[in-house]
Amino acid sequence: MIDRYLEEGEMFVLLEEGKLRTIAVVTKEPKRVFELKNIATETAYQRQGYGKAFLPIVVEQIRSQYSCVDVYTSVDDTNNQA
Repeated sequence: MIDRYLEEGEMFVLLEEGKLRTIAVVTKEPKRVFELKNIATETAYQRQGYGKAFLPIVVEQIRSQYSCVDVYTSVDDTNNQA
């Protein structure tokens, strides 16, 4: 799903010991607004706090690079596990 946004967005990756753990794609929208299109963690590392730790880093990078005001996302329950 992430590949749908790569041409219009920016990819951020979280590596641990050189191995991919979490990936995020953010797109620039009008009026200095950015949207987090997708964030995904390797299956073996889910529910260990990688996404939670990575998200503030991504937001800070966007804010520092672009002096943006807001970063948004939407929730798609089809990918969430109960």
